[in-house]
Amino acid sequence: MISPEFIDNFHFIRPLWLLAILPAGLLCWYFRHLKKSAINWRGAIHENLLQFLVETDTNRASAKWEMRLPWALLLLGWIIASVALSGPSWEKLPQPVLQKQDALVIVLDLSLSMLAEDIKPSRLIRARHKILDILEQRKEGLTALIAYSGDAHIVSPLTDDNPTVANLTPALSPGMMPLFGSDPVAALTLSRELLKNSNINHGKVLLISDDITKDNLNEIGDSLSESGHELSILGMGTVDGAPIPAKNGFLKDNAGNIIIPQLHRQHLEDLAEKNNGRYTDVSLTDDDIQFLLPPLNINSEETEGTNLRLTDRVFDQWLDRGPFLALCLLPLALFAFRRGWILLLPLLIIEPNTSIAFEWDD
Repeated sequence: MISPEFIDNFHFIRPLWLLAILPAGLLCWYFRHLKKSAINWRGAIHENLLQFLVETDTNRASAKWEMRLPWALLLLGWIIASVALSGPSWEKLPQPVLQKQDALVIVLDLSLSMLAEDIKPSRLIRARHKILDILEQRKEGLTALIAYSGDAHIVSPLTDDNPTVANLTPALSPGMMPLFGSDPVAALTLSRELLKNSNINHGKVLLISDDITKDNLNEIGDSLSESGHELSILGMGTVDGAPIPAKNGFLKDNAGNIIIPQLHRQHLEDLAEKNNGRYTDVSLTDDDIQFLLPPLNINSEETEGTNLRLTDRVFDQWLDRGPFLALCLLPLALFAFRRGWILLLPLLIIEPNTSIAFEWDD
């Protein structure tokens, strides 16, 4: 009995090959038309003469079989070949894939200074756009996202499901954080623990921020490089800075002065250098991404520490049953060469001097 699963999954991988059946139907119609034309001779030739020109009823049965059989076999073989070429399938195959497991943890600064508009439309919006660009360009590997302000939180753990991470990115803003402030130490510590818990020995951390203090710089030190990871930094903002928009104008300190957060590039450069990473300012093009996250060649020496893992996953690669269906053509081929069987038998019996083993794909 045919299972419901078979009915749901049955399809043709290359359905356009089914159109090849149409010429076979046209040929059948053509030869049937020729047969009718032969019958129509009865109206044009006298009956006494027609018996010598057209087959009689006694001979017609055997002659009809002899004439129809090759065309019937041709039609049957044609249909089988067309269906086989169309790739009937109803089962998926688990495909072992060598997946590059280089891990990237994106750490996004969500402090209030990221709302400054010295780069348009704002530091935060540009940072979110950069994250989306990175996720779109990463075709393999694991990616995690951490957001921090006064404390740090995991937005997404390490995963290869980049679309899910991308869906979470547009909602990130300082207003969703439970505590205001800026604690990059907590965020980078969390990223290091995330890589460790995932058994990643050589990962990358990308910090997207506008500033760290000297105290933060000393506290972080080269902790990431000591763990086998590298820290690259994308600087947001400008040296001149800009005020932070608020409901009633701009954000002010306790003394009533407008706060103008500036980009302290030197602090960020020193931190990246201590942790075997790179630093660059944000740009309108993808040059910053290409510089901070250059594509790795699996065969190069750069990837000695990159984790490569053989995964066993079920992708949308369907098992093509066409070759098995094509085996049905063998009896038809043998029947077509039935007069040469005597010559074929010795060839099947002769043992070759050398033999080569081929797999089914060959």
